[in-house]
Amino acid sequence: MEQARKGFLREKTFEWNAAVDLMELRQTEQKLMEHGKEPLEAFQRMLLRRFLPCPLAPLFSQGVLVELTKRFLTRDLETNQEVFRLFLYGFFGGQNRP
Repeated sequence: MEQARKGFLREKTFEWNAAVDLMELRQTEQKLMEHGKEPLEAFQRMLLRRFLPCPLAPLFSQGVLVELTKRFLTRDLETNQEVFRLFLYGFFGGQNRP
């Protein structure tokens, strides 16, 4: 489970960095700050409307559920069994393990 969590965090960090040019975003923010507070706040509102059209809690929950499902359906490299089956074997104390 720890391995899946670390993999999830690495993947999401990579996706975020690949999708957003942080330097360009910072430069845009800096240019807006030079024109005053109002243009910066308008820019921030525009970003929120564009990228956060729903409440964060359900969005986060859905993302976690999708990622956990994908991780459970992958296969363990050592045993070539689905991770979900291995989790169940561990949860039920190894009963009925092949």
